[in-house]
Amino acid sequence: MEDFFRRLPKMTNNHIHLFALFPFKRLLKIIKKIDPELYHKIYVLKHDLTSGDQLIHKYTMITFNHNVEGVPFADVTTLEDWQPLSEIDTDPALWASLIIKQHIDRPFNQFERIQALVRILVRHYKIYYYLWYISLYTNYHNRIYYLNVRGRPGTINKDVRHGHRFFIDSPNAMAEADFQTKMTDLIRSDLDVKSQDIKFMYRQYIKIKYESDLILMAVNDFNSSHNYPSFVTSNHLLEPKSKTKIQFDENFYPDDPSIKPQMMVQYIITFPKYPKGTQLDFRKLIHEIKEILYIAVVINTEYGFQFFNGIDFVGNEQETTDLSDWVPYLGKLLYFRKYGIHFIPHIGETNKIKTEINPIERFILDKQLTRIGHGMSFVTTDAIRLALETRTGNSTISGPGNFYIESCPISNYLLGYYHPKDHPHRLALLDSHIKLMICSDDNGLFNYSTVTRDYMIIYKFWNITMDQIKQLILNGMAMIPQPYKKYYHDVFNKQWTNLERTNPNEMLKDLRKK
Repeated sequence: MEDFFRRLPKMTNNHIHLFALFPFKRLLKIIKKIDPELYHKIYVLKHDLTSGDQLIHKYTMITFNHNVEGVPFADVTTLEDWQPLSEIDTDPALWASLIIKQHIDRPFNQFERIQALVRILVRHYKIYYYLWYISLYTNYHNRIYYLNVRGRPGTINKDVRHGHRFFIDSPNAMAEADFQTKMTDLIRSDLDVKSQDIKFMYRQYIKIKYESDLILMAVNDFNSSHNYPSFVTSNHLLEPKSKTKIQFDENFYPDDPSIKPQMMVQYIITFPKYPKGTQLDFRKLIHEIKEILYIAVVINTEYGFQFFNGIDFVGNEQETTDLSDWVPYLGKLLYFRKYGIHFIPHIGETNKIKTEINPIERFILDKQLTRIGHGMSFVTTDAIRLALETRTGNSTISGPGNFYIESCPISNYLLGYYHPKDHPHRLALLDSHIKLMICSDDNGLFNYSTVTRDYMIIYKFWNITMDQIKQLILNGMAMIPQPYKKYYHDVFNKQWTNLERTNPNEMLKDLRKK
C-alpha cells in the first residue's frame, strides 16, 4: 500500500511549516553520516532550566563552535548545562521528546514545546541547508514537486561559541543605496511606512535575503543533480554568489516531462496569533508586517520569481484569537495582492464549530479570498455554506463560489480535533463549492516524511475513488504559479498515465481489504 501511494504523483504539498519539513531523528542521523564534524558541534540541554519567567526545556538543541566568536548576549545557561548530542543520541527519551504523541491532553502545548526544542538548531545555516536538501530529495522520490512552505524568514545563524550569536547577511544583497531607492518608490503612497524606516528595513532585508538565497541554493543544487544529500562546504553556503541567481522560467524545465522533474518552492510568511485578551497595538503590528512584506516584494523582484507568495497568522485556535480583532486592519494587507502576495489564513483549525459566521470568516467571504488552511468551519457551518452557494464575483484562483481548503488530516487528528473517519472534509468531497487540497502541515513533528501518508490515511478512512484522488491532486496543482502550470501538468499526465497502466482500481480494491 505504501509503495503504491509513494508512486502516486501527488505533485504538491501546499501547507507545510518549514521547521517541520522532515523528522528530526532521521535528519540528524543523515547529518551524522555526511557531516560528522557538524554533528559533533550539536549540543543538548541536560535539564529544564528556569530563569525568571523563561523556561528552557530539557533536550533543547543548539550548535556550539568553541573557536568562533559572534556577538555576545546574556545567556541564562552555562556551558556546563549542555552536553554533546553524540554522547546521548542512543537515549530513546531524547527522540521521543521530538514527536507528537497521540491521545494526550493539550497536544498543542506539546507541539509548541517541540518547536522550542529545535527552533534554534534548524536556524543554523548548514543544518537548514541539509534540512531543505534532504526534504527536496525525499519529496522528489515521493512524486511531490512543489512545496508551499510557511515560516518567518531572517534569522539564519552561523555556529559560534556559547553565549554568542551570529546572524548571517546575504553576500548577494543589493547595496543599501540601491535598496533605499527601490523601497522609497514602493512606499511612496503608503501612510503606514515612513522613509525613516528604510535604514532599519535594510538590516532586515540582508538577513531575509540570505535565508531566501539558501533555500533557492538547495533547490538549485538538488535540481542540478537529483543526488542523495552529501557534504557541503561552508564556503559554498556562506558565499553562494551565482548559485542564488536562479530565475525560474519556462527554459528552466526539460522538454520531456518524464526526465527528472524539477522541484519548486514558494514561501508564505507567518506571524503569530495572540491569546485572547492580549493588549495589542494593531497599528504598530501592521506597520511591522508591512515592512516585511515590502522586503519580500523587493526580493521577488530580484529573483524574477514569485518566491514569497503569501502571508498567514498561526496559533492555537482552540485557545487563542481567531483574528476577529484584526479585521479592521487586515484590509491594509490585501494591498500586497497587486504584488502576488496573498492573505492565506489559518482559519478553522478547531472542532469548536459555531453556528454563525464570525468576523474573520465574513472578512474572507466579503474580500473574495479563495484559499485557507484547515477550514473545518467552512464545511460545517450552515451560514458559511449558504454564503458560498450564493457567492458572486470573480475569484483570484478560480470561478465564483470555489474555495480552496488546505486539508491536513493527520495533523487534525494528532492535535486532537478529528479522527480521520469523522473529519468534516470527508463530506466536502461532494461539495461543488469546496476544492480540497491534501497537505501534511507538520509531518516532521509527527515522525513521517511527506504528504504520502496523508493520502494513505484518507484512502483508508474516506472510502474515496481514484477519480476523487485525481481531483484532489489537481486541486493542489491549481496553486502552482501560472507560468509553470503546463510543465507540471505535463509531468502529472505522464506519470498518471503510467500509473493507470497498472490498473490502480484493482490494486486499491485489494488494498482496501487489508
